Amino acid sequence: MAYTDVRRQDVFRALALYDELGGEAFRRRFGYGEARRFLLVHDGREYDSKAVVGVAHGFLDGRGPLVPGDFSGGAAHAVRHLRDLGFEVRDRAVSVVEVRDRPAPVVEARDRAAPVVEVRDRPAPVAEARDRAAPVAAEAFLAGLLAVHRDRAAAIALLWAVGRAAEEDRPRLHPWSALDGLGRVLAEHGAAAGPERVCRGLEQPDLWVVEPGGTGFAAPPHDRLRHDVAFRTQAVNALRSRLLDDVEDQRDLLVDLGLDELATASGSVRTASRPGRRERTGSVVARERSVAAAVKRWHDHRCQFCGTRMSTAFGYCSQAAHIRGLGRHGGPDEPANVLCLCANCHVEFDNFALYVDEDGVVRRVRDRSSVGELRRHPEHAVDERHLAYHRELCVIGPPPA
Repeated sequence: MAYTDVRRQDVFRALALYDELGGEAFRRRFGYGEARRFLLVHDGREYDSKAVVGVAHGFLDGRGPLVPGDFSGGAAHAVRHLRDLGFEVRDRAVSVVEVRDRPAPVVEARDRAAPVVEVRDRPAPVAEARDRAAPVAAEAFLAGLLAVHRDRAAAIALLWAVGRAAEEDRPRLHPWSALDGLGRVLAEHGAAAGPERVCRGLEQPDLWVVEPGGTGFAAPPHDRLRHDVAFRTQAVNALRSRLLDDVEDQRDLLVDLGLDELATASGSVRTASRPGRRERTGSVVARERSVAAAVKRWHDHRCQFCGTRMSTAFGYCSQAAHIRGLGRHGGPDEPANVLCLCANCHVEFDNFALYVDEDGVVRRVRDRSSVGELRRHPEHAVDERHLAYHRELCVIGPPPA
């Protein structure tokens, strides 16, 4: 039982409950007093930081809310954890909002916040330019997805809709008479419920609508899912990590749903053919071998994450890992978008288990622990914008152990 287990999505669910109950009722319900010094700031509103962390703990699987005596809400404890998660916390004693180093979603280097940002005289949230212009905030949408009842059929239906949101010629709402494709995927992956019943059970304000003519995502999230590849990838990762961890081979499911290009950071999935597996056609991105060879040569086949230099009977072996995937993710095939990694780190990086923070420290998504610093070479300039894009996809961690 530790407040440091609390994740961003748990905090957002606690904030939603705080908004629903109101501050006084929220504190009274969970036994907290009014914050004397530290306030979490989100969307221009202030929340009791310690109470939010304590209640957020109750959204972890198999856990309950923490009571005030279970942990400290001070600057070195709960407040620090909130800031490490990327939240803004105002100290009433100095009237400053700080945003500490974090693996927060960032797209372009020019949008990236400095390691410590101070905003004096007003506790306004520091928002990414991307989210300010977007029709729906990523965090609120992902929190809504994670609030869905832990049900395989519901998760498959949401993934099915995410995949179709990217298709420009499809309407936002899926006609009730056109859910046969969803029904086939549900049946193939062990979900016995009918597609119409599953979709009706998803109804949730600002997330999923059910109307006489059809069903689907609400307009704001649908618009962003259609036009924002990173946002779609975040949604896929949220559903995979929390609602589909019991699915033996998620890759096959994603292939069936047309989401295979979002399954990994590199944007590609290798799947073995299975009896009865439907064939899918698509484009294959050609990779420039000279780029990979140059990056491996510069680093002498030594992993830029862990320093391992793997040897075989025929020499040394390393892998070229694209940071921002080719194809759907739109990454370029050039040295600035490639890392030299060992096989183990490549798998973890490609599957959103490792990221590089804004200080060049390699961290694990699960617990933010450090693996070491990114090893660099004077001839190999890594584009920070690609590392930032990869971080954006890693904000949803895997399920608790």
